[in-house]
Amino acid sequence: MPCKDLTEILTLTIDTKDRLIDYTLNKKSCSKPIGDQSLLLSLLKNKTTENILNLSGKDLIPPDEKDFNEIFLFEKHFNAIKHGIKAFLGDKSKSLHQYFRTSVKKIVHSEGSINIEVEISLNISGGKSTSAQNLSQIKPCCKTCTFRG
Repeated sequence: MPCKDLTEILTLTIDTKDRLIDYTLNKKSCSKPIGDQSLLLSLLKNKTTENILNLSGKDLIPPDEKDFNEIFLFEKHFNAIKHGIKAFLGDKSKSLHQYFRTSVKKIVHSEGSINIEVEISLNISGGKSTSAQNLSQIKPCCKTCTFRG
């Protein structure tokens, strides 16, 4: 994800029993998936939002996984899902917003499910993130990238 725009779009589908049915995680600027756009779906599908919020990211990483990039993607997807659910539920706790800025952009009710679109960006002004210092070193991911900061 070498683009300077660090904003992501998380789309969650939750059924009437409060269970995760589907999700995707994509870059906002170019709509490209972040790794596999539904990397954790096989592990989280049909779990309630409460169950997901009580999990740790370490619970989802295969014990034999040693590839740093894969571990990073697992954690990135899990944190996005967790923060997306918290934003949807109206959680305003300080820990949620220390490093991430989440905003529910759209909620669509359909028969049997709710589709939620959440925008997630790095909160550069908050917390002790060093990301602001490194943003100038990030190169656009491709010539079609819509962000040219």
